Amino acid sequence: MYDSPDETLIEATLAGQDRAYEVLVQRYQDMVARFVFRIVPAAQDREEVCQDVFFKAYTRLGSFKFDAKFSTWLYSIAYRTAISHLRRRRHDVETLDEEPPGEASLERDRSAAEIAAVVNAELARLPVEERGMVTLYHLQGCGIEEISQIMDKPPGTIKSILFRVRKKLKDRIEPLVGVEAGADE
Repeated sequence: MYDSPDETLIEATLAGQDRAYEVLVQRYQDMVARFVFRIVPAAQDREEVCQDVFFKAYTRLGSFKFDAKFSTWLYSIAYRTAISHLRRRRHDVETLDEEPPGEASLERDRSAAEIAAVVNAELARLPVEERGMVTLYHLQGCGIEEISQIMDKPPGTIKSILFRVRKKLKDRIEPLVGVEAGADE
């Protein structure tokens, strides 16, 4: 059962074999957790959001149309669940236009770990929609079309937002780490 394709596991789950859904959860729990980790800032809320994602996926499995990858459908549920959670919790999301305290004094010579910490901090400051797109594209390896399906936005809009966000991040990160982050894609 562990080697079965997603479609087989979905059909088995719909036929009442709960063990098949357990295999799907095991297969995708790390992917969902990594994504939720980037979207939900409060560590104590992340596990609850992940559980909600898999519960919603289970209850809506009958609506899965097999016209997209299961992972795309699951990302879509994860994205919407995380957004709903943030709205309920009324987390304030900082924007890149706000100046964080004390970062002007960062040293120029950074180790790879320090640079990664700066990049992660800047990603966390993005509005949730932009953070979701960057996470899906650069960290989860999703393509533009897949992100378009997940976020229910046209591919051109996804490309445009990603271009703007990469430029904002580059302009914001380069002065903090003292190196050029590379050319825009």
